[in-house]
Amino acid sequence: MRFLDTYQQPVVYLKDLELEGFRNLGSLVYYLWQSLVARGFSSLSPGFLAALVDRLQGRGNAVRLPGRTGTVERINFFALPVWNQIFPIFSSAGSLADDHHGYCDRIAYLLDYFDLGRSDSFHWGVLPETESVFLSTSGHDSSSEELQNMFDAYFDEQRTALRSRSRNLWNFGMTQKLKVQRPELLSTVFLEEVHRQWDQSYISAVRSLGSIQPLTDTSDQLVKFADPHLQVTGGYSDLEVRGEGSWSALLASELAYQEDDDSIDFFDVKYLESQLLYLKKEEGVDRVIRRRIRIHIDARKFGGNVRVLARLLVWLELSVYLATHLFEKDRIQIIVQILTAQTDLCRSLNQLLLLRTRQLNSNSDGEIRFSEPDVQDGLRWQEITIGPQGIEDTISPGRGHRKMIIEDPVRTLGLTLKTHRLFVRRLLVHVKMLKNFLEGNTHAKISA
Repeated sequence: MRFLDTYQQPVVYLKDLELEGFRNLGSLVYYLWQSLVARGFSSLSPGFLAALVDRLQGRGNAVRLPGRTGTVERINFFALPVWNQIFPIFSSAGSLADDHHGYCDRIAYLLDYFDLGRSDSFHWGVLPETESVFLSTSGHDSSSEELQNMFDAYFDEQRTALRSRSRNLWNFGMTQKLKVQRPELLSTVFLEEVHRQWDQSYISAVRSLGSIQPLTDTSDQLVKFADPHLQVTGGYSDLEVRGEGSWSALLASELAYQEDDDSIDFFDVKYLESQLLYLKKEEGVDRVIRRRIRIHIDARKFGGNVRVLARLLVWLELSVYLATHLFEKDRIQIIVQILTAQTDLCRSLNQLLLLRTRQLNSNSDGEIRFSEPDVQDGLRWQEITIGPQGIEDTISPGRGHRKMIIEDPVRTLGLTLKTHRLFVRRLLVHVKMLKNFLEGNTHAKISA
């Protein structure tokens, strides 16, 4: 690998920008490029970075040359389907001007993901603090055979890399999205591995579970938990005869069927004898039930076991998924309480769960909290509690609670089963029992 000296750096820099259609990077993008080179992306193309930021932010800080749009390989690369997933993540995760460090983390992950910026051709070395040093040396001669050979090798390698990445239409999974959107949540190897296994098992379980139909039938006992606002529903479902006819009740449009003479026509006779057919309107009322679901998890005993902790989180997210879809038409509040030996770990798991449920269940209006409401709203809620035996002591009597007691979550949920397939099968059995419980069919006390 060749380290560029202070004479070669501006020549290569300006040549790269010119070939990619840019006049300069501008202060923000230059500082980003400088930071990424210092992080180990030792041969990162400033032209590629300018094009990347330009696409991610709509219009970057870099200045284009008139009529230049970059190489065909680069245009094709940014047209990959995976970028349709990446662009929205960046647009919601903070801009370069607002959050330089976070933006740099996200760009670094993308470069790692696509394996770009670490070429064997050369190393930029120590870069000047400002771009003006490069721009003031635009008169340097770049026609030497040595530099030209290096240019050719560098750009050929760059084009080859972009073409090879274009043949791999990689999908951006949940772990990749989180590492772009919130890289600090997967900042340790332990958390990253927990989330990887969590995501894989969750996807398998949801696919095997199938669709969840919203609960429509509402028991009369739950009316006391209903919001006062009622929505009338229904349509025309049948034909009916109604009322006793009278001449005074006839409308002008109905009298249009009368003959000119004094004889009574068939329509009048049917009307007076209440034999006319009308469309029957079937009406109903949708009641929005207030439901508060508490889910307790004690992960202190196996907080250091990646596989067991990941599987427990699968059960937790699947329970939230089930509740939000089952009570889709209701007003629900889910309070999750995870007990771990480390406060930071608990906070990270809470944030991961919140982001996952919001992205995976984006159509749900359910509120997910990690603590009790600060202010009581004075309304009555249907209280549902899921968790270990010890939570019985925390439930106030006389509030109409329903409880699902899980005696031994490790055995009940199959958290220590050897194979992934057996775990998913055991988990789905428990989820079906949980579904019956949430629908009000059972007062469950679940044990292995």
